[in-house]
Amino acid sequence: MPGVAAAPIPAVPAPTGPDRLDWIVVAWLTVLVLLTTVFAVFFLPLYVGVVPFPVSVVPAALVVYASIRLSYRLTGSMPAALAPAVAWLVAAVYLSFSRTFGYALVIGDWRATLLLGVGALAAAVGVGLCWGTHQLALMDRPRATAPRVGVPGVTPGAAPGDR
Repeated sequence: MPGVAAAPIPAVPAPTGPDRLDWIVVAWLTVLVLLTTVFAVFFLPLYVGVVPFPVSVVPAALVVYASIRLSYRLTGSMPAALAPAVAWLVAAVYLSFSRTFGYALVIGDWRATLLLGVGALAAAVGVGLCWGTHQLALMDRPRATAPRVGVPGVTPGAAPGDR
């Protein structure tokens, strides 16, 4: 229609980095991993009848893995993804060497090895997948239009001896 101006379309703001709430959630996930590690150690010596049954190994590994992946998904930052893994490692090592009233908290048999191994595997897989996702995101990012001059292997035609 002539004389009628179209309403302007509001601009959608470009997505920015992680919000403060995302970092608070990452901190809570890190605390959750610490608490999960403590509970996994305490419930490690459970028995079903006369058979030792380490029921806490699988839930602890799932919490470690999920918190690492969620931390990276929220922030897109590798240090945020590493925070739950480091928290698990510190708590597991500390509880492995600590003694309460002269007794070790972590029992010295196959169940402790299973807990530490499965937890380390879950952390390694979570951090490895986050690292791969991070590297793919870096490759998909558009490059600057101006080439970097004098960088061998990046600047076309520049050899390592050129200056």
